[in-house]
Amino acid sequence: MAKPVVLKEHKLDINSNCTANLEEINEEAQKAIDKAKGSSYSKDFCNKLVKHMAEGYDFNSFAKVVGVSQNTLNRWVIDRPLFKEAKEVGEAAYYHHWIDLGIKGAKGLVKGYNASTWIFTMKNKFGWKDIVENAIKSESTVYEVQVTREGRFASARPKAV
Repeated sequence: MAKPVVLKEHKLDINSNCTANLEEINEEAQKAIDKAKGSSYSKDFCNKLVKHMAEGYDFNSFAKVVGVSQNTLNRWVIDRPLFKEAKEVGEAAYYHHWIDLGIKGAKGLVKGYNASTWIFTMKNKFGWKDIVENAIKSESTVYEVQVTREGRFASARPKAV
């Protein structure tokens, strides 16, 4: 039978190297909990989300803007039809932003444009892939076949084409 593990008691002074005190930390934690419960939702988040994504930011980064977790954003998509529609419109605007950036960059309209970085972004954000073509060269061999007068097989040999 294994012996129970006994941990040594340690006293920590949380204020020794920290500018925030425990009460401030608890207040911030409570605010985060309140926001996670959905009490911070506002109808103007729909327009803010579309604008945010049209500027090239993804959906998950909107959590930082409104001060909630990504789980809360996902719950809003499920619970709030207008927010779900805003996400869908935002995703189209987000894609358009990146396509537009690539087109403008290719035309030389974006100072400091880096095509490799843009391609890398498109592959990672939108699942773009390089097209790999595997051309299989098939060499067909033509045979010269000889048959008898009765129509029976007599011989076959490769013929140069």
